[in-house]
Amino acid sequence: MASSLALALHSLVVGFFLYCLLNLRSLLNRHPRPLPPGPKPWPVIGNLPHLGTKPHHSIAALAREYGPLMHLWMGSVHVVVAASASVAAQFLKTHDANFSSRPPNSGAKHIAYNYQNLVFAPYGPRWRMLRKICSVHLFSAKALDDFRHVRLEEVAILTRTLASAGKSTTVNLGQLLNRCTTNALGCVMLGRRVFSEGDVKADEFKSMVVELMEHKVGGGAQNHANLLSRLISLSLKEDADGEGGKLTDTEIKALLLAFNWELPEGKSVEKLNMDEAYGLTLQRADPLMVHPRPRLAARLYQA
Repeated sequence: MASSLALALHSLVVGFFLYCLLNLRSLLNRHPRPLPPGPKPWPVIGNLPHLGTKPHHSIAALAREYGPLMHLWMGSVHVVVAASASVAAQFLKTHDANFSSRPPNSGAKHIAYNYQNLVFAPYGPRWRMLRKICSVHLFSAKALDDFRHVRLEEVAILTRTLASAGKSTTVNLGQLLNRCTTNALGCVMLGRRVFSEGDVKADEFKSMVVELMEHKVGGGAQNHANLLSRLISLSLKEDADGEGGKLTDTEIKALLLAFNWELPEGKSVEKLNMDEAYGLTLQRADPLMVHPRPRLAARLYQA
């Protein structure tokens, strides 16, 4: 009984302290600048409960209620959401120089040498120099041609993997494509494959990358609240003709020309689950499992 009473008193004291802290902040900001409308935040955690398991759906629903420009609290971090193309253009095009730099966060400080790399560097002369180096030496036509053998090698490995799957084996196509893309980019940028069967060093490197993303980059409300509009505003032609775009073209050509595709027994196009899962990119909640059927001579898959 005494312990329960002590716990209740302790909770009451902590709650009162947090209430006073929040009110003190509002008293110190007696004349704050006007903010866009938005849902009322919870104490301490802000509007995080409003986001749910699919934040992109939740934000779209909130935008219908509060308008295309709204204000959210991610914990104690202010977040202004642009929920329409016209409003987003104001951030990413009209006033992009004012919103180009990421707010500081602990992850970027430690993994990017105190915000020195292209992704986390603040917009300014250094960032423009880094972008110029990438445009001239990494994303130029000559550089992409120099890495052509890497793309072809990884797509050949993907093709052999699918050909050896067998008629009765289903494969997770999305997982295999992700592995192919990651290995190709890893060879170009790091000089080594990330996923490699039986390679202990590759497994160690993969584990290190996953741990880095989870503990340094993925966590923290501030990381989810940031936009690096200068990276988004790189020309669409550069992105389409870049290493990722050329690799995607090669993958699609190989998959269409080298295989016929069938769904597993009992599955049909009408029964496919097209629900989406939230992540860094839009994903399928139910991975696409398919049967690859080689349509060329067997010797061509061994090259």
